[in-house]
Amino acid sequence: MESQPLIDYFCKNLQETEEIIKKFFFEFVKKENNGAVLLLEGNIGAGKTTICQLIGKQLGIQQIINSPSFNIYNIYTNEENAFIHYDLYRITSIELEEMELRELWYDTYENKFTIHAIEWWQKAEFIESRLNIYLIRIEHKINHFTERTIKIFKHDKRYELPRIFNKP
Repeated sequence: MESQPLIDYFCKNLQETEEIIKKFFFEFVKKENNGAVLLLEGNIGAGKTTICQLIGKQLGIQQIINSPSFNIYNIYTNEENAFIHYDLYRITSIELEEMELRELWYDTYENKFTIHAIEWWQKAEFIESRLNIYLIRIEHKINHFTERTIKIFKHDKRYELPRIFNKP
C-alpha cells in the first residue's frame, strides 16, 4: 500500500504547476543536505520535462533544459548546483548497466547540491541512491495540456517497482 502523498494538487495551468513545484522545492528538496533523486511518472505529454524545467529554474540553472530522449541524460550546472536530467524511455536494461547510470545517480555530482530527475525510471526496475528519493506522479487529461494532478511521495534510499511490474 502506498503512503499518503506529501503533495496532492490539481493544477489548472502552468502558473499553478510552477507554484506547486516551487513549494515542493523549498519545503522538501532544498532541506535535503546534498540533493535528491526525483522519479517522474506520467504518460507521454503529461509534463515530466516541464517539471524538470521548473526544478532547474529553482536551482538557478541558466541553460535551456530539454528532454534528453536521444542523449539519455543531460548535465546542467552552476557554481552551487547540479541538475542531471535522465530519460530512460529508449534504453534497455543491458544499456543501463553498460552506461553505469546507477553509479551516476547514487550520489552528488562534483560535490554540488544535486538533483537527479529520472523520466521513465521504471525501465531501471529499482532506484538506489545515497540521496533521498521522491516520486512525482503526474496525471493529465487528454486534450488538456496545462491541467494536471501532481502527487509527490517521499521514499527511502531505494525504491522498487511494485511486484506486479517486476519481471518473473
